[in-house]
Amino acid sequence: MTDVEFAEGLLRDQHVAVVPGSALGPSGAGHVRCAYAVSRDDLKEALSRMGAFLESVK
Repeated sequence: MTDVEFAEGLLRDQHVAVVPGSALGPSGAGHVRCAYAVSRDDLKEALSRMGAFLESVK
């Protein structure tokens, strides 16, 4: 799965937005960027949803 496919799937399935690393240049391919300028509770929820997404694509 590419970083773009990961970001799109995470948004579609779990409503968590991340930026594909490849949007920032070739060296970012295969990575994603996350904003963490939100509350600790929101971060915990986002990480939980990311975990659920990762489990679903195994």
